[in-house]
Amino acid sequence: MMRTVLCALLGLGVVAAVPDYFANRELLKVTGDDFDGKLIFLQALWRHGDRTPTQQFPTDKNVWPQGLGQLTVTGMKDHLILGEKLRQRYVNTVPFVSKRYVSSEIYVHSTDVNRTLTSAISNMIGFYRDAEAEKDFPSDSRWPQGFVPVPVHTEDFHRDFMGNVDRPCPRTKALLNLLRESPQYKKLVEEHADFLANLTVISGMKVTLENLYVLNDDLFITRKYKLPLPEGFTDEVCEQIKEISDVLDNAVYGIGFAPYKDVDLSLEMAKVKGGPLLWGMIERMQQKVLCATKNAKDRTKEENGICRWIEPMKYHVYSAHDTTLSGLFSTFGFNQTNYNQSGFPDYASAVTLELREKDGKHFVKVLFWPPNDGENFQDITAEVRGCSENCSLDEFIKRSQPYRIEDPSELCQNDQLTRSAAAASISMLLMLISAALSYLK
Repeated sequence: MMRTVLCALLGLGVVAAVPDYFANRELLKVTGDDFDGKLIFLQALWRHGDRTPTQQFPTDKNVWPQGLGQLTVTGMKDHLILGEKLRQRYVNTVPFVSKRYVSSEIYVHSTDVNRTLTSAISNMIGFYRDAEAEKDFPSDSRWPQGFVPVPVHTEDFHRDFMGNVDRPCPRTKALLNLLRESPQYKKLVEEHADFLANLTVISGMKVTLENLYVLNDDLFITRKYKLPLPEGFTDEVCEQIKEISDVLDNAVYGIGFAPYKDVDLSLEMAKVKGGPLLWGMIERMQQKVLCATKNAKDRTKEENGICRWIEPMKYHVYSAHDTTLSGLFSTFGFNQTNYNQSGFPDYASAVTLELREKDGKHFVKVLFWPPNDGENFQDITAEVRGCSENCSLDEFIKRSQPYRIEDPSELCQNDQLTRSAAAASISMLLMLISAALSYLK
């Protein structure tokens, strides 16, 4: 059935109904032979596994022995499973990455947070599970059998522009302040004022839309572990908190919000939160292509330095957070923070970007890996706004231009929101039309 694109011009802004690309996507298996072309580079982004609450509200008296915000044993298993799934596809089925750890083939980057670092370690245990004693690890009874220590790299959390979308950033703060001024946000505050007032009483803290996520996260984990709910928090109250939180999750990425005061909140939020990671991934793909197609004698000194690192590399990993995934999803043009669902991405959710080559041309495949979903994953390339089913690297780069940032640090310091809603909306409209035309081909 042909899907249509409905656009309504409202003043200077454009509000568009995104085509329903998300319905009934085919589930693919890690053992399936769906490859078209030769895989030459792989990048992955995942959320850490199951964790304890990052914060607790005063009337929640449950105790977490490992402390707040820590990966649980369940979370370790989450990533053991994901690592095994990724191994099945990219080591056994393709094959692409070597069965045994080769230091030049893989680079693992994590945000500087315990749960993401430990998730990366757990994932690598699953990915390199068939290691050999004395070749990959010591055959010593004191050494954990099969454990191959894979280096996990990190950087200061507050300067991590790719992994930490909530880093100190005056521009993000200015965008959030503008969001709070918008009629849509004020309407949310008005609609839920009485409910928030009641939550303030039963939680022991002043509850606002801005900090409602503390209750939502804490209560989600409390219910998951079947721990006692604090007095006043029924299942019905918890569900209402979640419903409001889901709307707010979209709001902080500008999803569903019309341009306000000549600023396209959707575009600008996506750019500042997801742009650095998106373009970090693109630049690595560009480097990989350059090093594969340009002779060493024709490269600059800087290019040769890059090629010494990227040329042998096959697998680049980012171990991060739900907000990191949502930031990337927002640059893909998705209308939900969790790909095609409300709320933030689940524990151990992952996305892989495959750079493939066929007949001298390069193209990108975007795959979504739902958590613990057997051997299944989804090819969501066609859902990326501005991409076709077979998205060439040039096509992927072109559709990503609105989110390009030359210097993330410089942009963050610029809190002057002067971008016109008309220009931004027209840019997004053209991308939407391009996506629709590609889909209908």
